[in-house]
Amino acid sequence: MIMFRETVKIRCTPETAWAVVTDMEKVQKWNPKLREFACESESAPGLGKHYLVSYSLKGRVTDSDAEITEWHPFERYTLKMTEAGKGGMGDRVCHEKYEFEDLGGETAITQSVEIDLGGAPFLIRFVFWVISHLSLFGDKVYLHDLKRMVENGEIW
Repeated sequence: MIMFRETVKIRCTPETAWAVVTDMEKVQKWNPKLREFACESESAPGLGKHYLVSYSLKGRVTDSDAEITEWHPFERYTLKMTEAGKGGMGDRVCHEKYEFEDLGGETAITQSVEIDLGGAPFLIRFVFWVISHLSLFGDKVYLHDLKRMVENGEIW
């Protein structure tokens, strides 16, 4: 299991923060890794809602089935994304969780990403663990883009 965790404080209400993190059209504006998404139904986002999503990670586009597995408005939200296993490996599962804390005039958003590499051999899992804990992925943290866009009125 690989885990990334980042927190950012944004000058906005928890309701505003919630709206820009749980609306996939808004997520596309601050997270360029989300290339495409499609809803399986026209219902509003909520527990059990399904999406088909395409992410671009390190130049590789990954298609996944996504489901909202945790939905506590203005507090916590989790999206589980499953990519079918390839090359004899099991499914790869990513849990992307957002937690919101009202700080009175600001909202702290903590993003946690847990990745299960399925049937990947131990050595590969170990290498990914080391890389993730030494912050060697080099990817920009997109929560900072979210903060800038919300505080500058670019998104909402």
